[in-house]
Amino acid sequence: MSTFLQDVAYGFRVLRRAPGFTAAAVLTLGIGIGINAATFSIVNILSLKPLAYRHPSRVAFILGTNAARHQRAMNLPLADAIDVGRQMRSFEGVAAYEYWSANLTGGSVPERIQAYKVTAETFALLGVDAATGRALTASDGKPESPSVVLLSDGLWQRRFGGDPSIVGRVVMLDGTAHTVVGVMPRRFEFPVFNFKGEAWTAFKGTPDALARRAGSPSIVAIARLKPEASYQSAQAELDTVMHRL
Repeated sequence: MSTFLQDVAYGFRVLRRAPGFTAAAVLTLGIGIGINAATFSIVNILSLKPLAYRHPSRVAFILGTNAARHQRAMNLPLADAIDVGRQMRSFEGVAAYEYWSANLTGGSVPERIQAYKVTAETFALLGVDAATGRALTASDGKPESPSVVLLSDGLWQRRFGGDPSIVGRVVMLDGTAHTVVGVMPRRFEFPVFNFKGEAWTAFKGTPDALARRAGSPSIVAIARLKPEASYQSAQAELDTVMHRL
Protein backbone atom coordinates (compact mmCIF):
# COMPACT_ATOMS: atom_id res chain seq x y z
CA MET A 1 0.00 0.00 0.00
CA SER A 2 2.90 2.34 0.80
CA THR A 3 4.40 1.74 -2.66
CA PHE A 4 1.04 2.34 -4.30
CA LEU A 5 0.60 5.69 -2.51
CA GLN A 6 4.11 6.73 -3.55
CA ASP A 7 3.29 5.90 -7.17
CA VAL A 8 0.05 7.94 -7.00
CA ALA A 9 1.90 10.93 -5.51
CA TYR A 10 4.57 10.70 -8.21
CA GLY A 11 1.91 10.54 -10.90
CA PHE A 12 0.21 13.69 -9.61
CA ARG A 13 3.56 15.53 -9.53
CA VAL A 14 4.25 14.58 -13.15
CA LEU A 15 0.79 15.72 -14.24
CA ARG A 16 1.16 19.01 -12.34
CA ARG A 17 4.46 19.77 -14.10
CA ALA A 18 2.78 19.35 -17.52
CA PRO A 19 -0.63 21.11 -17.27
CA GLY A 20 -1.11 21.25 -21.06
CA PHE A 21 -0.63 17.51 -21.48
CA THR A 22 -2.80 16.84 -18.42
CA ALA A 23 -5.67 18.98 -19.77
CA ALA A 24 -5.46 17.29 -23.18
CA ALA A 25 -5.43 13.82 -21.61
CA VAL A 26 -8.40 14.57 -19.35
CA LEU A 27 -10.36 16.10 -22.25
CA THR A 28 -9.60 13.12 -24.50
CA LEU A 29 -10.66 10.66 -21.82
CA GLY A 30 -13.82 12.65 -21.10
CA ILE A 31 -14.84 12.75 -24.77
CA GLY A 32 -14.05 9.06 -25.20
CA ILE A 33 -16.04 8.03 -22.15
CA GLY A 34 -18.96 10.24 -23.22
CA ILE A 35 -19.05 8.82 -26.75
CA ASN A 36 -18.86 5.26 -25.44
CA ALA A 37 -21.65 5.90 -22.94
CA ALA A 38 -23.89 7.45 -25.61
CA THR A 39 -23.16 4.64 -28.08
CA PHE A 40 -23.89 1.96 -25.52
CA SER A 41 -27.16 3.71 -24.57
CA ILE A 42 -28.34 3.58 -28.20
CA VAL A 43 -27.17 -0.02 -28.71
CA ASN A 44 -28.78 -0.98 -25.42
CA ILE A 45 -32.11 0.46 -26.55
CA LEU A 46 -32.00 -0.95 -30.07
CA SER A 47 -30.36 -4.32 -29.61
CA LEU A 48 -29.78 -5.58 -26.08
CA LYS A 49 -33.15 -5.04 -24.42
CA PRO A 50 -36.30 -6.28 -26.16
CA LEU A 51 -38.78 -3.46 -26.61
CA ALA A 52 -41.99 -4.06 -24.70
CA TYR A 53 -44.24 -3.25 -27.66
CA ARG A 54 -46.61 -5.31 -29.78
CA HIS A 55 -44.50 -6.76 -32.63
CA PRO A 56 -41.69 -4.23 -32.05
CA SER A 57 -39.98 -5.07 -35.35
CA ARG A 58 -42.89 -3.40 -37.15
CA VAL A 59 -42.36 -0.05 -35.40
CA ALA A 60 -40.06 2.44 -37.11
CA PHE A 61 -38.89 6.02 -36.74
CA ILE A 62 -39.88 8.40 -39.53
CA LEU A 63 -37.02 10.75 -40.37
CA GLY A 64 -37.76 14.20 -41.69
CA THR A 65 -36.48 14.99 -45.18
CA ASN A 66 -35.13 18.22 -46.64
CA ALA A 67 -35.38 17.58 -50.38
CA ALA A 68 -33.41 20.72 -51.31
CA ARG A 69 -30.43 19.81 -49.11
CA HIS A 70 -30.76 16.02 -49.51
CA GLN A 71 -30.67 15.67 -45.71
CA ARG A 72 -32.57 13.64 -43.15
CA ALA A 73 -33.28 14.73 -39.59
CA MET A 74 -34.73 13.07 -36.52
CA ASN A 75 -37.38 15.79 -36.15
CA LEU A 76 -40.06 16.92 -38.57
CA PRO A 77 -43.11 19.20 -38.37
CA LEU A 78 -46.22 17.69 -36.80
CA ALA A 79 -48.11 18.73 -39.96
CA ASP A 80 -45.78 16.51 -42.03
CA ALA A 81 -46.32 13.54 -39.71
CA ILE A 82 -50.10 13.92 -39.98
CA ASP A 83 -49.91 14.14 -43.78
CA VAL A 84 -47.65 11.07 -43.89
CA GLY A 85 -50.20 9.18 -41.81
CA ARG A 86 -52.97 10.17 -44.20
CA GLN A 87 -51.08 9.36 -47.42
CA MET A 88 -48.95 6.29 -46.62
CA ARG A 89 -50.49 2.95 -47.60
CA SER A 90 -47.65 0.98 -46.00
CA PHE A 91 -48.43 2.21 -42.48
CA GLU A 92 -51.14 1.13 -40.07
CA GLY A 93 -50.73 4.46 -38.36
CA VAL A 94 -48.37 7.27 -37.41
CA ALA A 95 -47.79 8.72 -33.95
CA ALA A 96 -45.92 11.85 -32.93
CA TYR A 97 -44.51 13.27 -29.73
CA GLU A 98 -42.88 16.50 -28.57
CA TYR A 99 -40.55 16.86 -25.57
CA TRP A 100 -41.93 19.00 -22.75
CA SER A 101 -39.87 20.04 -19.73
CA ALA A 102 -42.77 20.55 -17.33
CA ASN A 103 -43.01 21.94 -13.82
CA LEU A 104 -44.83 19.49 -11.54
CA THR A 105 -46.33 21.24 -8.52
CA GLY A 106 -48.88 20.41 -5.88
CA GLY A 107 -46.65 18.47 -3.48
CA SER A 108 -44.15 19.60 -0.90
CA VAL A 109 -41.46 20.57 -3.44
CA PRO A 110 -41.93 21.72 -7.06
CA GLU A 111 -40.09 19.52 -9.56
CA ARG A 112 -39.03 19.77 -13.18
CA ILE A 113 -39.90 16.53 -14.98
CA GLN A 114 -39.28 15.09 -18.45
CA ALA A 115 -42.69 14.96 -20.07
CA TYR A 116 -44.05 14.51 -23.58
CA LYS A 117 -47.01 15.77 -25.52
CA VAL A 118 -48.12 12.94 -27.78
CA THR A 119 -50.77 12.27 -30.36
CA ALA A 120 -53.49 10.40 -28.55
CA GLU A 121 -53.09 7.16 -30.56
CA THR A 122 -49.40 6.77 -29.64
CA PHE A 123 -49.86 4.02 -27.05
CA ALA A 124 -52.36 2.12 -29.20
CA LEU A 125 -49.81 2.19 -32.05
CA LEU A 126 -47.08 0.85 -29.74
CA GLY A 127 -49.49 -1.78 -28.45
CA VAL A 128 -48.83 -0.97 -24.78
CA ASP A 129 -51.44 -0.38 -22.11
CA ALA A 130 -51.12 1.09 -18.64
CA ALA A 131 -50.34 -1.18 -15.68
CA THR A 132 -52.71 0.86 -13.51
CA GLY A 133 -55.68 2.76 -14.91
CA ARG A 134 -55.54 3.36 -18.66
CA ALA A 135 -53.28 4.82 -21.33
CA LEU A 136 -54.18 7.86 -23.43
CA THR A 137 -56.89 7.36 -26.04
CA ALA A 138 -58.08 9.26 -29.11
CA SER A 139 -60.77 11.04 -27.10
CA ASP A 140 -58.12 12.65 -24.86
CA GLY A 141 -56.90 14.68 -27.83
CA LYS A 142 -60.23 16.36 -28.54
CA PRO A 143 -60.26 20.11 -27.84
CA GLU A 144 -63.19 19.83 -25.42
CA SER A 145 -61.71 16.93 -23.42
CA PRO A 146 -60.33 17.59 -19.94
CA SER A 147 -56.54 17.64 -19.55
CA VAL A 148 -55.22 14.27 -18.41
CA VAL A 149 -51.76 12.83 -17.74
CA LEU A 150 -50.22 9.36 -17.81
CA LEU A 151 -47.35 8.72 -15.35
CA SER A 152 -44.27 6.53 -15.59
CA ASP A 153 -43.81 3.89 -12.92
CA GLY A 154 -40.64 5.65 -11.77
CA LEU A 155 -42.37 9.00 -11.22
CA TRP A 156 -45.32 7.29 -9.51
CA GLN A 157 -43.01 5.53 -7.07
CA ARG A 158 -40.67 8.45 -6.44
CA ARG A 159 -43.13 11.33 -6.24
CA PHE A 160 -46.30 9.62 -5.02
CA GLY A 161 -44.90 6.67 -3.09
CA GLY A 162 -46.65 4.14 -5.33
CA ASP A 163 -50.04 5.26 -3.99
CA PRO A 164 -52.60 2.82 -5.49
CA SER A 165 -55.25 5.55 -5.44
CA ILE A 166 -53.25 7.80 -7.80
CA VAL A 167 -55.75 7.38 -10.67
CA GLY A 168 -58.18 10.26 -10.53
CA ARG A 169 -55.86 12.55 -8.58
CA VAL A 170 -55.27 16.04 -9.99
CA VAL A 171 -51.70 17.25 -10.48
CA MET A 172 -50.44 20.58 -11.78
CA LEU A 173 -48.19 20.72 -14.86
CA ASP A 174 -46.97 24.23 -15.71
CA GLY A 175 -49.84 25.59 -13.67
CA THR A 176 -52.57 23.62 -15.49
CA ALA A 177 -54.60 20.95 -13.71
CA HIS A 178 -54.28 17.44 -15.18
CA THR A 179 -56.14 14.36 -13.96
CA VAL A 180 -54.01 11.22 -13.66
CA VAL A 181 -55.57 8.46 -15.78
CA GLY A 182 -52.94 5.74 -15.42
CA VAL A 183 -49.42 4.52 -14.68
CA MET A 184 -47.30 2.74 -17.28
CA PRO A 185 -45.61 -0.65 -16.64
CA ARG A 186 -42.25 -0.66 -14.88
CA ARG A 187 -40.28 -1.89 -17.90
CA PHE A 188 -41.90 0.48 -20.37
CA GLU A 189 -39.51 2.82 -22.17
CA PHE A 190 -40.54 5.48 -24.62
CA PRO A 191 -38.84 5.13 -28.03
CA VAL A 192 -36.30 7.95 -27.71
CA PHE A 193 -32.55 7.99 -27.13
CA ASN A 194 -32.26 10.76 -24.55
CA PHE A 195 -35.30 11.69 -22.44
CA LYS A 196 -37.22 8.55 -21.49
CA GLY A 197 -40.24 10.43 -20.25
CA GLU A 198 -41.89 10.56 -16.84
CA ALA A 199 -45.32 11.77 -17.90
CA TRP A 200 -47.38 11.99 -21.09
CA THR A 201 -50.25 14.26 -22.10
CA ALA A 202 -52.17 14.48 -25.36
CA PHE A 203 -51.84 17.06 -28.12
CA LYS A 204 -55.19 18.86 -28.03
CA GLY A 205 -57.00 19.94 -31.19
CA THR A 206 -58.88 18.73 -34.24
CA PRO A 207 -56.91 16.84 -36.91
CA ASP A 208 -57.26 19.80 -39.30
CA ALA A 209 -56.02 22.25 -36.66
CA LEU A 210 -53.00 20.09 -35.80
CA ALA A 211 -52.18 19.68 -39.50
CA ARG A 212 -51.81 23.44 -40.13
CA ARG A 213 -48.35 24.34 -41.39
CA ALA A 214 -48.14 27.69 -39.63
CA GLY A 215 -46.58 27.21 -36.22
CA SER A 216 -46.49 23.41 -36.52
CA PRO A 217 -44.28 22.10 -33.67
CA SER A 218 -41.14 20.07 -34.32
CA ILE A 219 -41.78 16.46 -33.26
CA VAL A 220 -40.42 12.92 -33.43
CA ALA A 221 -42.62 10.54 -35.42
CA ILE A 222 -42.99 6.76 -35.39
CA ALA A 223 -45.07 4.46 -37.55
CA ARG A 224 -46.29 0.89 -37.50
CA LEU A 225 -45.86 -0.97 -40.76
CA LYS A 226 -48.69 -3.10 -42.09
CA PRO A 227 -48.03 -6.87 -41.95
CA GLU A 228 -47.63 -7.12 -45.72
CA ALA A 229 -45.32 -4.08 -46.03
CA SER A 230 -41.54 -4.43 -46.06
CA TYR A 231 -39.16 -1.75 -44.86
CA GLN A 232 -37.84 -1.36 -48.41
CA SER A 233 -41.28 -0.80 -49.96
CA ALA A 234 -42.30 1.54 -47.13
CA GLN A 235 -39.08 3.56 -47.57
CA ALA A 236 -39.68 3.93 -51.30
CA GLU A 237 -43.24 5.12 -50.72
CA LEU A 238 -42.15 7.45 -47.92
CA ASP A 239 -39.45 9.02 -50.12
CA THR A 240 -42.13 9.93 -52.66
CA VAL A 241 -44.49 11.35 -50.03
CA MET A 242 -41.74 13.33 -48.27
CA HIS A 243 -40.46 14.79 -51.54
CA ARG A 244 -43.99 15.94 -52.37
CA LEU A 245 -44.40 17.52 -48.90
